[in-house]
Amino acid sequence: MFKKVIVIFVVIALMIGLPACSGNSAGGSKEGYEKNTITIAHQRDTVFFSLITLVIREQGLLENYLPEGVSVEWTGIDVQTDMRDALVAGQLDFGILPTSQLIIATSSGLPLVPVAGFIPIRTGLYSHDPNVKNVDDIVPGNKISSASFGNASHTALQIFCLEHYGDAQHFDDNIAPMSYADMFISVDSSNDLTAALIAFADSVRADESDNLELILDLTPYVVDNCLGSTALVTESFYQNNPVFIEAYRSAAKDAVEFVLNNPSDAAVLLSEFWEFDTSIIEQEINDLPPSYEISESGFDSLANFMYDMGVIKDKPKMLSELSNYQDIPKN
Repeated sequence: MFKKVIVIFVVIALMIGLPACSGNSAGGSKEGYEKNTITIAHQRDTVFFSLITLVIREQGLLENYLPEGVSVEWTGIDVQTDMRDALVAGQLDFGILPTSQLIIATSSGLPLVPVAGFIPIRTGLYSHDPNVKNVDDIVPGNKISSASFGNASHTALQIFCLEHYGDAQHFDDNIAPMSYADMFISVDSSNDLTAALIAFADSVRADESDNLELILDLTPYVVDNCLGSTALVTESFYQNNPVFIEAYRSAAKDAVEFVLNNPSDAAVLLSEFWEFDTSIIEQEINDLPPSYEISESGFDSLANFMYDMGVIKDKPKMLSELSNYQDIPKN
């Protein structure tokens, strides 16, 4: 209860424009920034750690655009809501979160805005059952594993179901949430599960498995509905630190150009984290070229879908209604 009161107080403080209390002063907003250390959080699981974010971090691209004496601190936070709350409380400066979390936050009145968006990852529905040749062969009682309800893969499946069956919740009773590690082992080697929602990089192992077959490619639904990740900050941080905002966007643009112009070098860099052949990563780059822009139509489509599904109670904000819309890199 005490924690909730603190979070509510911080939200109110941010909304009415009280000064942030995190970090050390570096000369005030007249210099375009307020502190000497930028803290950036991402989810530790590399499935949610976007390719572009990895390149920015590993090549130190952000530091190229920061004033002298400003450093960057990267940290991992596993739980999405914890990261969002830490952002609002001023304990973090940038958070790399699914776009859906931005939509939930803005519909709830939390003062978060996007700085850049990142391309979604490949996602599919896999099965080991020889009797399941396609998604229509899945029947009530068959279990489909997912890392969680409402994650990008599950949402993509719901959007497919709305289009294919006229009912977004067609398979919701089949969903069995479990961790990524348990999910892959179970669907690959047991009869407890009929199918599993598997995203890159685990999809590489799924493709290589003798026991699994891809029965539904959900990647088009992920891409068309902006089911990727977004770099978020609070509105007050955005307004008071334009130097850091521009530095981040410049670093993201450089990372995209590096990957597109040097896919083999990018693959070598990323193979250190995903531990498989660089040719596979190059293929992923070719199939889903990186971007730092947010798809406006995809964002609005996802927001409306989440509202229709009752994930958010209040009418969501479209991308054009966000306070920094004019500055957002978008397509």
